[in-house]
Amino acid sequence: MSDLEIVDNADASYLDIDDILMTDNKITCRARYDLVDLEVRRAPEDLNEDKKVELPIWMAMRLNEFFRHEIPRQYNTHFQGILNADPEVVNLHKEGPKYFAMGLQLTSENFDFADDEDVINMCQTLLQSSARRVSWISDMAAADHYQQSKVDSKLDDMEKEMYLKAVAERKAWEDWTRGMSNRLTESKFIAKSRKRKREALAQKIN
Repeated sequence: MSDLEIVDNADASYLDIDDILMTDNKITCRARYDLVDLEVRRAPEDLNEDKKVELPIWMAMRLNEFFRHEIPRQYNTHFQGILNADPEVVNLHKEGPKYFAMGLQLTSENFDFADDEDVINMCQTLLQSSARRVSWISDMAAADHYQQSKVDSKLDDMEKEMYLKAVAERKAWEDWTRGMSNRLTESKFIAKSRKRKREALAQKIN
C-alpha cells in the first residue's frame, strides 16, 4: 500500500509497516489541563497545564482531548519558506522518509494546532513543492547514472517509488527504440482509461 493510500484509507491495517513507520514519528504536544499520573512515556508522570511532551502521531491523534499540538519543525513556517524558494534542492529524505504522507496526516481533524492558517499554508506548500519536484524528478530520471544516484538520496519514499518507475519506463523506451524489445506495451494509465470508457459506454447502452 502506498503512502497516500494509507493516509486516505481509514481501513488501512494497523499492522501495515508503512503506516507504523509514518505514525511513529513524534510531534510536540501541550497539555490542555493539569494531568495526573499520565502514562505516555516509560513511567507515570504528572503534567502541568501547557507543559510540552513529545508523543508519537498515533498517540497524539487519540489524546487530542487532553493535548494541543505544534506543527513539527520540518513543516513550520520557516521550513515552508525554504521549500517554497527552491524545493528541488531540499533533502526531504533527511526530513522524514514519509515526508509528504506525514504532512497530509497532520491535516487530520484529530489535531488541534494554534493557528489554522498555518495548516492551510502548509497544505499549499506541500501541493506546490510536490508539483515542482515531480517535474524535477521526471527530468532527473532521464539523466545519466551518476546524476541519478545523487537524486535518489534526496527523495522521500513516495518520490523514490515514482522516480524508480520513471527510470524503468525510460529504460524500456530506450530498449524498444534500439530494437531490444519485442513490442511497446500499453501503459497501465491508458489501459485503465480505456476500461473506464468501455464501462461508461456499457452503462449508457443498458
